[in-house]
Parts: sequence; C-alpha cells; structure tokens
Amino acid sequence: MKRYLERQAPAKTPAELQAQLDAFAHYYNTIRPHRALGGRTPLQAYGARIKARPADAEAPDTHFRIRHDKVDSVGKVSLRHDSKLHHIGLGRAHKGKPIKLLVANRDIRVLDARTGELIRRLTLDPSRVPADRRELRCLLCPATSVSDVAAHHRIAGAGFEPATFGL
Repeated sequence: MKRYLERQAPAKTPAELQAQLDAFAHYYNTIRPHRALGGRTPLQAYGARIKARPADAEAPDTHFRIRHDKVDSVGKVSLRHDSKLHHIGLGRAHKGKPIKLLVANRDIRVLDARTGELIRRLTLDPSRVPADRRELRCLLCPATSVSDVAAHHRIAGAGFEPATFGL
C-alpha cells in the first residue's frame, strides 16, 4: 500500500486520501489475482469458503449451486429455478462476458468469471411475473394456456378465424 501511495499524487484532503485507499483496497481484493490462491482474487477465495456458525445451529435447508455461463448478445443470462426459466438482465455492457452464477435457493449472485467482481445480486420472487410473460387463455377452450390463440386453433384444426374475436 505504501508503494502504491508513493506513486499517487499527494492527497490534499483526508477525503482524497480515503478515495486513494479505497481504490487500492478494491484493486487488491477484487481484481488482482493472487499466486497463493491459485490465481483467484481474495474476494473469490473468501466467497468460496463455508462460513463458520455456532456448533449447535442446524445446517440450513439451502440448495447451493454454481453455474458457469456467458451473457447473451442482449445482456441477459437465463437460469432455470423451480422448473421456471428466469431471464436475468445484466446490461449490454456485459454481453459475451463469461460469468459465474452462485445460487442459494432464491438468492442469486452473478460474478464476472475472470475478476470475481459482483455484477448483480438478486432474489427471485415467484409471485412477480412480468405482464408480457403472463399466460394467455384461449376464449374457446379456457383450460388451454397458449402464446398465440390464432395459431393455436389453426393448428388444432378448429376453423378459428382471428377476425371473429377482433384479433
């Protein structure tokens, strides 16, 4: 840290010095690979370790999972959880970037696979379904969930005309 600070312009205020120290700590812990840690950053090594808890505490009923993936061309990554496919938006700035998904039940952390930097943290809420993803019900057979009612009846051969229902 002393060598880093020697190469910086002298800080004029305590706030400026704190900003320099914060920048060093961020680089040291989250970006710089460490030889003793097999090329991982200290943050990656710390996050991979099981945390200590009291001896009498029961183990949590949590399913832990790690998944390696790549962000698609529109900045999203998909994750299947509880038999549902979730599309997690990370932004186009991350497109094509290799990522690591750390899944603990509904808690999801998305890390940059190269640097270990946290990109996004979220909790899946199964009760929230976006309006464009809600199921459509057919007017003629309401028990059927379909994405395109007109095509549904053309395929089924029911003679359905979209104009009949204003579609």
